[in-house]
Amino acid sequence: MKKIISLLILIHLFSINVFAYEPISREDKINIYSIAIDTLISYYDNLEDIDYIAIDMNNKFFEQLDKADKEKILNNLKKYNKTMMNRSLKDLNQGGFTDNFNRLNGNSKNGLLINIVDYKYKNDKIFIEGAIYTDPISAKGVKIVINEKDDQWNLERKRVLWGA
Repeated sequence: MKKIISLLILIHLFSINVFAYEPISREDKINIYSIAIDTLISYYDNLEDIDYIAIDMNNKFFEQLDKADKEKILNNLKKYNKTMMNRSLKDLNQGGFTDNFNRLNGNSKNGLLINIVDYKYKNDKIFIEGAIYTDPISAKGVKIVINEKDDQWNLERKRVLWGA
């Protein structure tokens, strides 16, 4: 009986690892997230009115990346000439970056929050759902598909899922 249970556990563990395997390096993940974040930023129309961009990298989708990797993502976004930070909406609330209505305009600064809400790897493609947020009314959800071609990760398609 113990042998059968052990065998079943091994089969289960093997099947989890086989189906969960994702052959993407940390460096590739940095590039993929940079593409996704650039795509999300492109959906915001008034970037000139923004003082900072906050990206919530404290969720499960960024677990494989260390602090230096997250800094690389933020550094890739310096081209926007905005203050870049790794913060969640809760962090922004606690830091005074929101007003009483959860709009990102506290501390006399206007902000944009980017959040990755889903990430899937399937058939050599990355499917990401992300959200951009300045206030509860103008939030937008976006689906992004990124593929690899000639050893380069590229945006394949994007579309708004919900929001203004």
